[in-house]
Amino acid sequence: MGKKYLITGGLGFIGKAITLSLLSKNNTVIIADNNFRKKKNDLKHKNLYVHKIDVRKKNQLKKISKDIDSVIHLAFINGTNFFYEKPELVLEVGIKGIINLIEICEENFIKEFFLASSSEVYQNAPYIPTNEMDTLMKEVRDYEPDLALTDHEDGLTFYRHLADTAQKWVRPGGWLILEVGLGEHPQKAITCFDTKGFAQLELIADFNTDDRILKVQVV
Repeated sequence: MGKKYLITGGLGFIGKAITLSLLSKNNTVIIADNNFRKKKNDLKHKNLYVHKIDVRKKNQLKKISKDIDSVIHLAFINGTNFFYEKPELVLEVGIKGIINLIEICEENFIKEFFLASSSEVYQNAPYIPTNEMDTLMKEVRDYEPDLALTDHEDGLTFYRHLADTAQKWVRPGGWLILEVGLGEHPQKAITCFDTKGFAQLELIADFNTDDRILKVQVV
């Protein structure tokens, strides 16, 4: 018998991938998503239930939270243009949404709560070399601050710093899972850790089969 998951923002790219993985392991998934971006819902499964719900509305969330084992919170407004055009809405969804879900977990004795969002909230590593900045899409180049995109060098400063310091603040056996760039950047990034005493260095491909995730273990 599987577990019962509540996933907010489950119709997004990440939410769909998590949902399909959980359903394949005989779990039940309840999605709460107001479909702000008007994504097509092409998910169909006998153990899947989709509700059009705004995470700012606690009463709506309470109605679907009975007997939930785990909450995965993905419902945020991302997209750089929204940060400038609708900042109040971005903050309201982010703050009210997480408060509502934490309170629901407390009231219903839900012991598992996973919080995740996109790199636009947490920031990706500034891995773009200076000489590649002009090749970026206009909406990225013109809206994102430089410090979120590039180190103004070769795109490896962040990885060298982590390789030099991670063993001071990550316990032995812990993992670093990092986004990397395209082209030669993944191999260059992995080289930063290769001579620093890390184990199980691995590059993981994304859905486009590009190596975009670097995984290394602290020993």
